[in-house]
Amino acid sequence: MNGSEVYRRIIESGIMPTTFVYDVAETVSLSRTLHENGIRVIELLQRTPDALRAVGAVKEAIPGMVVGAGTVRTLEAAKEAAAAGADYIVSPYYSQEIVDWCCGYGVAVIPGCATITEVSCGYQSGLRYFKYFPVKQLGGVEAIRQISEIYSDVRYVVTGGISYDDLLEFAPNPYVMAVGTVCMMPRELVAAHDWNKIAKFTRQTVAGSLGLELMYVDRSRLDAAGRRLAEALSLYSQARGHVPEIPEEVQNLSGNPVAGLYANSLERALAFFRELGLDGRVLVNGENMAPVVADVQVPALGGGLRLVARHHVYRT
Repeated sequence: MNGSEVYRRIIESGIMPTTFVYDVAETVSLSRTLHENGIRVIELLQRTPDALRAVGAVKEAIPGMVVGAGTVRTLEAAKEAAAAGADYIVSPYYSQEIVDWCCGYGVAVIPGCATITEVSCGYQSGLRYFKYFPVKQLGGVEAIRQISEIYSDVRYVVTGGISYDDLLEFAPNPYVMAVGTVCMMPRELVAAHDWNKIAKFTRQTVAGSLGLELMYVDRSRLDAAGRRLAEALSLYSQARGHVPEIPEEVQNLSGNPVAGLYANSLERALAFFRELGLDGRVLVNGENMAPVVADVQVPALGGGLRLVARHHVYRT
């Protein structure tokens, strides 16, 4: 998997759980639970003796998981993580030698940053993705907005004590590539191997990250099968008519969708529907080239869904 593919997969996941490795078998079971319930990315913190071995173990046991090595502090550690099979490297701070080596060998790297200077250094090295840590202490959403006025094509993994409520705040931000959080897997549940509860919390977290919300639905075009699908997607009962805040250029796009949905990120939403076997196409891209309007064909609905990125609606 090349670097571009890794970055794309992280963006489509929108969630990057980070975990200590206390036991390799436990970490494999945790990763499997996350993967089976909608999270395709994990960062294994390189702070314990078995952490490096766990990278290869998770990769072997769950081929569809994108596995990163976190807290990589030295160039030697970066080389060891890549050799162990890590798909990407996360450093807690900006290290030019780690960045240079990863870029030179095609290894995806997400260096930590806390200032515009570090973003500038990485940008000049060709990077467009950074870890912003600790995001809440550094100003949260407003800080990211201000930096993005200078570097509008840069996106961030935000980390640092992120709760579920924090995730809901960061998920719609077009400059956030993923939210680093452990809210779906409290340590006490992992230690107890309570995979059922972790599975439940994971599904909740994925739903919160997607943020699907009904804009409108043409009930007259829904047959019995369409109503069942709409109910399964929690659409039909939420219908409340066309939302006036939708930009006119979105309303006037070609096509005649049966229903419209807000989504926090169309990259995430399109990946979600693609896993359901439903193809989508982007109609409009935003300022940072992230899609803001797309259509998804849903045969069971007798037509399509129009997806609109929530940030597009509220952007001034």
